[in-house]
Amino acid sequence: MRTVPGSSGFSDLPSGGLRRRALLMALTSGAVAGLGACGFKLRQAEHFAFSSIAVPGKLPFEQKLRRALKIQGTIEVLGPEEINAGKKAQAHFNYLGDERSSNVVSTNAAGMATEMTLYLGISYRVTFPDGREIVPTVKMTQSRDIAYNTTAALAKASESELLYNDMITELVQQTVRRLAAIRSLPVPQTP
Repeated sequence: MRTVPGSSGFSDLPSGGLRRRALLMALTSGAVAGLGACGFKLRQAEHFAFSSIAVPGKLPFEQKLRRALKIQGTIEVLGPEEINAGKKAQAHFNYLGDERSSNVVSTNAAGMATEMTLYLGISYRVTFPDGREIVPTVKMTQSRDIAYNTTAALAKASESELLYNDMITELVQQTVRRLAAIRSLPVPQTP
């Protein structure tokens, strides 16, 4: 083998960029294999103990919950239109309401609020069509901190609304997981 003057004689090895790419691919392959070995897997669609659920109402929480349940693709979700058309569901989601509040966490020397905590609490229950409970009343809460400035009150009001929407989305995801955690429907007791 002839070498070119000034070369190291390792002409059959990949260049620096190719070496780095090969090393990166080897490390990535090792990481993927390691994740698979520990039991890691991507989140799958949730499976529910009931085949259909009615989610009446047109409040933002109910709309987002219907959308999140439909995305799962494993359950039939009936909205107000389907319920009014006479379709029956195996379970009924009863949204009992929400409560928004805020609390001043800190003030400046002049007594003006500088930081607030926003709270959102919701409550619901899940029943059979005849009113028997599948899930008794559940109350869930979320909170978010927000810096407050009286000179930008309008901007803080819209930021607060965005944070409330974020809390609703988080509560919807928790509700979907809780509904999926129901493994079997209670059997009616005979007298």
